Amino acid sequence: CQAMADWMTLQETLGNTAHNKKITLAWTYHPKQRGMAVPISFAEVATRLGANVTIACPEPYRLPDEFNKILESNSHKSGGKFHYSHNLADAAKGAHVVYANSWTTPAFFGREQEEFDERRNLRSWIIDANVMAKTHDATFLHCLPVRRNVCATDEVLDSPASKVLDLAENRLHVEKA
Repeated sequence: CQAMADWMTLQETLGNTAHNKKITLAWTYHPKQRGMAVPISFAEVATRLGANVTIACPEPYRLPDEFNKILESNSHKSGGKFHYSHNLADAAKGAHVVYANSWTTPAFFGREQEEFDERRNLRSWIIDANVMAKTHDATFLHCLPVRRNVCATDEVLDSPASKVLDLAENRLHVEKA
């Protein structure tokens, strides 16, 4: 349902085509381990739409290789592009959409304390006004619930660029369908 709501929101945001549109999926700090379902499903949707998808994340948080192969295949078939960046500011440059989420990595499954120790140095991975200023007047998305001033600042969440409530409403419509 989240993937279908993401698709619907991207179509509302970008129109019927995402070709030549840059979409940045940004890993953001969260104090606890989070699942990979939303970032994987969002990346699958965005690559199927033919967008130029950049996944911004610290090196240990790359998605598993089996999913990267799917994303590369989707991009090839749809005429889009797919790559990683380990610099959030660079990844945001020229983006039309910034989708923030936090996820864990299989390297830390079952080792929550080790991941916590790794994460605590990554609090700078937050979507703030400086990151959004580097975009192409991007729409900001997050699947909710969101930790304010942890994943994204109030300034971003409350801005006209934020479509988090539209995304949540679309999820409701998709679930009703």
